[in-house]
Amino acid sequence: PRKMLKKGGVRLIFREGNPFELEDLLKVSIQSARCVTVLGSGSLQASNLADRMVLSVVLAVQALEPDDFISTQDGETSLQAAPMVAELRRPEHVRTCRMLGGGAAQGICPSPIVENIWVLCAL
Repeated sequence: PRKMLKKGGVRLIFREGNPFELEDLLKVSIQSARCVTVLGSGSLQASNLADRMVLSVVLAVQALEPDDFISTQDGETSLQAAPMVAELRRPEHVRTCRMLGGGAAQGICPSPIVENIWVLCAL
């Protein structure tokens, strides 16, 4: 299933599939993405397990071969140029994400960011 949201000139497309399967990554047309966002688990599972799942998706995206990509109108065939943002729960995994993503992936840990915003709002 595909869901689309348009708001203020920005078009977000949400696609579903198993992020650990290379075939599903191609089915959801990951090669045409201008930016890839990997969201962590929304459940209350252990933070290490949630981060392992996110890092596995980063690795799966990096495992795609350029031959797997369909050429676009402008001739781009590589996902390497598309930035990837991965949501992590533990700050110590941010560096690992950057290394696994070959420089294309940036891990963020929103919990400390949100906590800092709350503190600033309370002042």
